[in-house]
Amino acid sequence: MSRIRGRSFVHVTSAYTATFFLLASGIGGGTPSDPPWTPPLGIPTPAFGIAEMALAQPVPWVAEQAGFYYIDNTHPRATDQDRTFGTPLNPRRSIPVTLPPASVVSVGGGPYLLPSGSSHTYGFEGTAQQPVFVRCSPGVRFEGGLPRGATITFAGQYGVWERCVFENIRTGAGPGAGLRYFSFRHNVIRNWSGSASTAMFSAGRNVPGGPVNEHIVIYDNDIVRNTSISHARERDTIGVVASTGSQDVWVVDNRLQSLGGDSVRTGTNPPAPEPRASHIYIGRNVMGSNGENCVDVKQGREVIISQNTCTDLAPSTGGNSSGEGIVVHYEAQRTWILFNTIQRVTRGIVATAQDDLYIVGNVLRDIVHDPTVDHDFDPLQLQSGGTAVQVRGSTGELFIVNNTITASDRGIWIRQPNFRQVSAIEVVNNLVYGLTGAGSHYGWSAATLPDQSTFTHNLMKCGSGCIQIGTRRYDTLNSFRSAQGGCAGCVSADPVWNAAETTILTLGEKSAARDAGTDRSKVYERFRVLYGRSIAFDRVGNARPQDRKWDIGAFEFTPVKPPRP
Repeated sequence: MSRIRGRSFVHVTSAYTATFFLLASGIGGGTPSDPPWTPPLGIPTPAFGIAEMALAQPVPWVAEQAGFYYIDNTHPRATDQDRTFGTPLNPRRSIPVTLPPASVVSVGGGPYLLPSGSSHTYGFEGTAQQPVFVRCSPGVRFEGGLPRGATITFAGQYGVWERCVFENIRTGAGPGAGLRYFSFRHNVIRNWSGSASTAMFSAGRNVPGGPVNEHIVIYDNDIVRNTSISHARERDTIGVVASTGSQDVWVVDNRLQSLGGDSVRTGTNPPAPEPRASHIYIGRNVMGSNGENCVDVKQGREVIISQNTCTDLAPSTGGNSSGEGIVVHYEAQRTWILFNTIQRVTRGIVATAQDDLYIVGNVLRDIVHDPTVDHDFDPLQLQSGGTAVQVRGSTGELFIVNNTITASDRGIWIRQPNFRQVSAIEVVNNLVYGLTGAGSHYGWSAATLPDQSTFTHNLMKCGSGCIQIGTRRYDTLNSFRSAQGGCAGCVSADPVWNAAETTILTLGEKSAARDAGTDRSKVYERFRVLYGRSIAFDRVGNARPQDRKWDIGAFEFTPVKPPRP
């Protein structure tokens, strides 16, 4: 505990637990009984932005006190004239544009109306020991005027902006000013009416040659209903963008839905100037019902996408979206797609021209082509829709491990102009079952299984063409093994789901996938060596293995323990 201007202040970080004070007015905040926040699997905990809490408001608060601001534009005595801080009885009308260290700004009243097309920047001068907080009372709104909406941006360091509602307003890092150690949390952004190609929160630097924006946390926000969604034309309004000049960005535990474009996009279209977006962490968000994708990785470096839910995407008839859940392209480097659930989309995970790609522990279901757009659908063609995992033109490493795929047109397809560009391919411990038609469970565009491929311990239910190599289709595991070799430990069987959890696709006690996997995939050790963290878990965080052997698919079998008598 330290003393700041005569006040007690306890800095709470997610790295350790301490006693903290809450705002006495009830303007948001956690309580001592809240469970500690844990990061999504594989994602590190940010150094700032999740658990920090503001100082308690003065009690009683009848006179101005340095560092405590009270804003209420509806109060009859509200004014900014000769009033530095304000009190609940004599508030300021507006938030100061520059906030010194240890400031706590409480915002009541509203709505705060911003003219159409206007832009407003707030500067944070916090430090690690004295961060700045701006906090809204429940329901306080900032509203941008029609028809263009308004923009609120942030600059500086060590600031938290929380619990506000932004109507027809986009937000993010200020142009060219630099933003670092900043948290945007527990807010709502909705009903944008301005330009079609924009982001509701932008972490990019926006100005060529400007400072890098880093250590930015976008946490527990609702970013929804921004622009109308039209599949007849592109209206690329994105939830969160981490583009050129952004690094160490966390997008976690948000709802990013009903957007004209993507829920989250990293990087930019080529050619992208340096520094590219790097170390972007997208975790445990609920995304979907968009005009484009849930996540679009463009020219990003070190991107981890973990434990998100992505649903309900359709291809556009007049734009450039094919209804992909997660798409990786434009020479993205080292992308990890871990433990996500993707369902009711026309393409699950699509990767083109990327370097080092790791697809581990995901659940993909109901990946079916849209006949109103995909008129020439052919389940035997690699480029057709309805594919759960489709990889084209990879370089470096390609690992597809411990995924579960069901109720889809096709399973895992790898299409390479030149397989020699890929240093290692692992297709291991995957469960593909219950396809909707004639599509194959596993397929390669090469005429023979590439030498650098490890294709073992996968489950499928063989019938017509369960494995395809080039144009040759194999109806049984034995016919494939006789012609191509490989697929050691593979199983052709019904997986037998847990009858009590059929919507989740966990394994039943007699599942053929139970104890049928291998622990020899290199992907888990690769992650541990690179980042010092383990991803040896299943989709919901159970450690692998639960028994002596690994299970096939995204879930480890976990027996239900009987209740104690």
